[in-house]
Amino acid sequence: MKNQKLSNEILQGLMMAAVVAAALPIPEMAFAQNLANSVDVVHTGMSRIPNIIAGLFYMGGAGLIGTGAMKLKKHAEGDSGTTLGHGLGRVGAGTALIAMPAFGNWLNNSMAIGYNGATSQSLGTIQ
Repeated sequence: MKNQKLSNEILQGLMMAAVVAAALPIPEMAFAQNLANSVDVVHTGMSRIPNIIAGLFYMGGAGLIGTGAMKLKKHAEGDSGTTLGHGLGRVGAGTALIAMPAFGNWLNNSMAIGYNGATSQSLGTIQ
C-alpha cells in the first residue's frame, strides 16, 4: 500500500514538473501579447461554440426521440412495465431539445441583443 502511494506521489511530482518545464521556456511569447490580442484570440476561438452547442442539442433531441419511439413500440407490443408516458415524455423532451436552438435564436432576435439580431450558420461549417 505504501509503495503504491509513494509511486503515485512520484508520478504526480513528475507530471507537475513536466507542466512547469513546458511553460517556462517561452516567456517571451506570453509577454508579447497585449490585452487586445488576447481578447481577439479568445473571441475568434469562441465564434463556433454556438454551432457546436446547437449540434449537440439536435443530436440529443434525435436520440431522445429515438429512445421514445422504442419505448412506444414496447408499450404497443403489450409490455405492461412500459407505460405510454415513458415514450411520450422522451419524445416531448427530444422535441424540446431540437427546438431549443431556434427558440434561442428567436429570443436573441426579439430582444435585439447587441447591435444586430443573431445570425446563424449552417452546421456544415463546423470543423
